[in-house]
Amino acid sequence: MPRETDGKWKDWMSQFCVRFDFPVEGAVLELKDLSIREAGPMDEWSAWQSEGWDMHSLVADPRFVDAARDDYRLKPESPAFKLGFKALPLQKIGVVAEGEEN
Repeated sequence: MPRETDGKWKDWMSQFCVRFDFPVEGAVLELKDLSIREAGPMDEWSAWQSEGWDMHSLVADPRFVDAARDDYRLKPESPAFKLGFKALPLQKIGVVAEGEEN
């Protein structure tokens, strides 16, 4: 760690600590060639993916036709289609009058 008088010193370094927990009593840790670099915090989604989860998922606006008016059909440019989503036949779903077909 640089000293406070070093040009590389950052204020957060005064709060820096390292903790190692061992599942076995009497365990020994040997560190060789340790390098500590500045890193920025990750948002929750990036942290989740850095653990290997949802690597091929996409967080994006689904591009509904008009969600404010409960029209949840997807616009043709919706990113959902790039993931293989198939549009639901909404015109065939719901309550119909007796004797009427969808």
